[in-house]
Amino acid sequence: MASLPHSRRLSAVASHLVAAAAPAAAAAAAAAAGKDELPSTGGAAIMRANVQQRAGPKTEADVRVELAAAYRFIDHIGWGDGINNHITASIPGQPDEYLINSYGMGFDEVTASSLVKIDVTGNVLNPGTMGGAVNLAGFNIHGAIHRADPSAICVVHTHEVHTAAVASMKCGFLPGLSQHSLLCGEVAHHPYAPTTGRGGEEECNQMATNLLEAFPARIMLLENHGVVTVGETIADAMFRLWYVTKAAEIQVTTLQSVGLEGAIQVTSEDTLRRMSKGGQFFLSGNVADAEFAHNMRVVDRFNPGYNDL
Repeated sequence: MASLPHSRRLSAVASHLVAAAAPAAAAAAAAAAGKDELPSTGGAAIMRANVQQRAGPKTEADVRVELAAAYRFIDHIGWGDGINNHITASIPGQPDEYLINSYGMGFDEVTASSLVKIDVTGNVLNPGTMGGAVNLAGFNIHGAIHRADPSAICVVHTHEVHTAAVASMKCGFLPGLSQHSLLCGEVAHHPYAPTTGRGGEEECNQMATNLLEAFPARIMLLENHGVVTVGETIADAMFRLWYVTKAAEIQVTTLQSVGLEGAIQVTSEDTLRRMSKGGQFFLSGNVADAEFAHNMRVVDRFNPGYNDL
């Protein structure tokens, strides 16, 4: 199985930044400035059109390499949870087929060839090199979101401590507390309920529905549980994970230091709206591509070997 060499991937991202960063930046700037000069096709169409012009993965091999790197990057920065949690990504041209980690492997151990190919209900289509163990309980969340929203090419779910803490706060996510939270924009919330056993499938379907209905939110905090981010590319979902996790870390640190009453927050509705709209472009475009290319370089330095195709 041939894959796109890492140097060519970086070159493609770099050349696209030169060609397309200016109009994307202009759109984000117009949004942040509060202008109404954005394309009239709606948020979802804007993001999907942007994705079509980007240097995202084109083949199953490309997706395998990027997804394995994403797993290892999450482990490297300490956001993993042992052998639990998952990142899933659909295969180009095969919208009902997905890649997921082989259950039992730590995020630090995932390789491109070990990823398991499954269908939308979790049936194994290709077991990968480690035997195809799939945590169907974990895939319940991912499968429901993929089925409900075909534009959710990548779904990331973690139990990172700061996001789990913020998801469990009565005050909820504070959108005006930091620049990171401002750029996250709309953040959906979902109350806790078991995602396995009796009623588990219905619960996951409701979770997916709530996220879809909260559009343009592409981030969902799961109360007493963790966080889910989705993206039109792996890069998009990972960049959103970075921003919401950093926002959560800032919120936990602030409330520990001065409490909710002592926290300075942006309360201007106009500023919140402008930053949220600007964040829709910032977190789903060429900056996300460049940031994910950096993520891959970090993994290349500290935990290489994920690209074993």
